[in-house]
Amino acid sequence: MTAKIQLLLPYSTQLDYCYIIATFGLNLKNIFMKKIALVTFVFCVSAFVAPSMAQTSDVLVNKKGTPILPVAGDWGIGISASPFLEYAGNIFTDAYNPAPVFTSARPGYLYGKYYLSDNTAVRGGLRIGMTSHTDKIVNILDNQKYDKENISSLNLGISIGIEKYKTIKNRLRGYYGADILVSKNPYIGMSYDGSTFIQGKFKYSNPDGETLYTEKGGNTYTLGAQGVIGLEYFFAPKMSISSEFGIMFYGSTTGDRTYIPEDGTPEVNFNPGGSAFGITTNTTSLINLFFYF
Repeated sequence: MTAKIQLLLPYSTQLDYCYIIATFGLNLKNIFMKKIALVTFVFCVSAFVAPSMAQTSDVLVNKKGTPILPVAGDWGIGISASPFLEYAGNIFTDAYNPAPVFTSARPGYLYGKYYLSDNTAVRGGLRIGMTSHTDKIVNILDNQKYDKENISSLNLGISIGIEKYKTIKNRLRGYYGADILVSKNPYIGMSYDGSTFIQGKFKYSNPDGETLYTEKGGNTYTLGAQGVIGLEYFFAPKMSISSEFGIMFYGSTTGDRTYIPEDGTPEVNFNPGGSAFGITTNTTSLINLFFYF
């Protein structure tokens, strides 16, 4: 029996000690002592081998053995998928379906992450949207010529924070975190004469290119802090789709909207600004697509 046990021995030094104990016990004629030796051997094997098996099982892999979840030192980049899914869903309908471009009225959201540990990451976000276009309007004095309306605006936001993860089941995990953010939102509303819905800076020029009047101001600047909770599902190794909900405490200030004629007449402040403080929900990250490397 001793020879059989020797053939089954692992090569570690710890298990050698277990073998010595077991061999000593098995050489005794007392059956009770033999059982104690066997139990001691099994206990030693479990004590030294089980931890290494537990560490291996903590790593979630696919059928090819590729790790699925990001780990400490990994980077992640993401984008809000909502505009693209909305566009795809309306392709076969008669509803107005603009292409998913990042304008000041419909900005896009980009994200980045860096994993400090397997369950903790620093996160950053960028909201950006730009609009710049010129429309031609028939001149009321000469219908062969055109006046021009130029609109330009920028929607910008930056956030930085931290998030922590908790595995729910296999590829699905939850997370919670917090952000600090600053943002600039352009003016969106009616023009001074009430004839045009505009955003950002507005300039009206005659056919000769001379500026007749300008409307500007009315931007809103915000500083806020938010807490978020979310879910993330990994549909492929290091690729996930996520959704989150946030509650934000914020303070904001809005500048005056001003009409500035070029004929020397006084400027007109037709939309006074102000300030605000409050609590609001943040649902801009309803569906996000992430890639980790």
